[in-house]
Amino acid sequence: MTATYRLQLPLLIITYVIFSSTIEVVNAIEYASPKINQKILIGPSDITTYPGETIQFPCIVSKQPDAIVTWCWNDFCTLGKTQLISNETTQDGLIRIFQYTGYPRFQLSINERLHHYNLSIVHVSNKDEGIFQCQVQRTMNAHEARSERVHLILIAPPNGQPTLLLPHMPLKQGQSVNITCLSAPSKPASKLMLYKNEQIIAKKTSLMHFYEFDMKTKKNLTKLVYNIDDLDGDWDNARVRCEQIYQYADNFQKDVSTRIQVQ
Repeated sequence: MTATYRLQLPLLIITYVIFSSTIEVVNAIEYASPKINQKILIGPSDITTYPGETIQFPCIVSKQPDAIVTWCWNDFCTLGKTQLISNETTQDGLIRIFQYTGYPRFQLSINERLHHYNLSIVHVSNKDEGIFQCQVQRTMNAHEARSERVHLILIAPPNGQPTLLLPHMPLKQGQSVNITCLSAPSKPASKLMLYKNEQIIAKKTSLMHFYEFDMKTKKNLTKLVYNIDDLDGDWDNARVRCEQIYQYADNFQKDVSTRIQVQ
């Protein structure tokens, strides 16, 4: 028994030395080979469009061969399985177009040669609105890369005129008064301008803009509030007009006006 024990002890020492040396070699290799930074070379940007249009978010990357490129929609980064629907041979290489089985209007266009991974949405609707982002997943020797988070907004022009809110007339000199204008709901939000006797009111210290979401219409509201800290007689019979401007509709400008009475 004693002889056997004496033979095993040197063997254990040799095994430990070899194992320790292996760990040092592995650590040295990892230290000498830091992870590669993958990159989003051209990422998506905000899109504002009309319902029924087809849009495309670009995503051109620099990545490792084994890295996977995915798209996120409202922070949901697993859109599910895809199926190949077409191949197109071009001068720049083969373009393969895949369709997401769970979202059939979402299509992924891939050119492996140029590292293009573009997301298209056919016949966009209100259901498609939200935040989009493309990402290159991490690998054993490369970091992940993410694009900017961008928005898809469907255009919905306002279908009414703005509303003016004022205290009960007549007003009294010296009192503090708020003149409030509310836009009609729209997507994106409309712009509001306030006038006194056709002169734009632009006093920044007294003029405030607020942007709200109307739960009933699922559209945006703009609120303009102008504060008159010390009302004077100059406001008596003054015409106040609020103008709503919507840049995504041709020549869309609607307004509402009233006259101020001061005692």
